[in-house]
Amino acid sequence: MVLVEVLGVAGAVYAALNVYMFAKQKSILYRPDTHDIAACSHFSKGKTIEMNGTRARFHLVSDKLVIFYHGRRGSICDRAFLQSFFEDLGYSSLFVSLAGFGGDKRKSSLRNVQDDVRHVIAWLRERQWSSVVVFGESLGSAVAAFHAKTAMPQKLVLVSSFTSMTAIAKRRYPYLLSDLLLTEKYDTKKWLNAFSQNLLIIHGTNDAVCPFDHAVQLRDAAASLDRKVIPVEGVGHNNVFRYKKTMDAIREFL
Repeated sequence: MVLVEVLGVAGAVYAALNVYMFAKQKSILYRPDTHDIAACSHFSKGKTIEMNGTRARFHLVSDKLVIFYHGRRGSICDRAFLQSFFEDLGYSSLFVSLAGFGGDKRKSSLRNVQDDVRHVIAWLRERQWSSVVVFGESLGSAVAAFHAKTAMPQKLVLVSSFTSMTAIAKRRYPYLLSDLLLTEKYDTKKWLNAFSQNLLIIHGTNDAVCPFDHAVQLRDAAASLDRKVIPVEGVGHNNVFRYKKTMDAIREFL
């Protein structure tokens, strides 16, 4: 009888934990900086634009364009230093602020983020570009892969990427029913299956959030003939851009 009661309590606790994680998953996943991107002084050039509700910082340099999708924390302001890097390589840049980030009033969700991508693609089709590079970091790598699936660019760059959000959830919470509970099912690996253009993946070998093996799996999943993984030895998840090897690889690829 005591054993039955203990098992009943344990089952109730386990069920409650799963319900709690289901309810809280978006607040766990998305950690936005809500300061308005229009006020970001780190973008020294360009302007804030809106594409059917999706906001971005756009700097026109040439008819070559890099589209950048950011990670799950902070905002595009944290990666504003890349604007001058892209400019020096002769590229215009579009830093997309995902739903719920950078002063956006919408809720952060997979559905709204996918709408952001569709708005960007519609904006692209209104203009003439000789070359389009889609660039994503961390969560943004999955967003970039979805973009590439929806409208294939000439080049795709993924930094600190992951195969799927389900795989990350199972690794972090192995005791939960991730397959059943997860609504934010970013699936980078699936979205890369049909990508046949040039692919560059850069990943820290000591990434504790998205293990290096994810980068290898993504490379192998893509249909690209020109696909490579650049390992940045001894580096974790958030500081890949600090290293010369990273910037040299991007420069050569672009």
